[in-house]
Amino acid sequence: RRRRDEIAINLRKKSREEQLQKRRNRGANAKSVDNKENSRGNINTGANNADLRKLPDFVRAVRGSDANLRHEAVAGIRKILSVEKMPPIQQVLNTGVAMDLIN
Repeated sequence: RRRRDEIAINLRKKSREEQLQKRRNRGANAKSVDNKENSRGNINTGANNADLRKLPDFVRAVRGSDANLRHEAVAGIRKILSVEKMPPIQQVLNTGVAMDLIN
């Protein structure tokens, strides 16, 4: 029984190490891709460009009178800002929509 337990523990440790190694490799690959893009002059803002292009429409909808459109626009702006890597906070603030979102 003790031998079985040791084997099971070793298998779990081995699989955990393999998963960590995969994560490390994936993280290193993602960083190298970002570095290649930045070195070419394509600065990665982190946000999806399609979503950023919709930002003026979202701002107009937030300031509009239709409650459903306003709700969708607020959700869209939150989606833009929820990007994990380098969210475009300054671009959203530059639109002046922050006070409208607070109210």
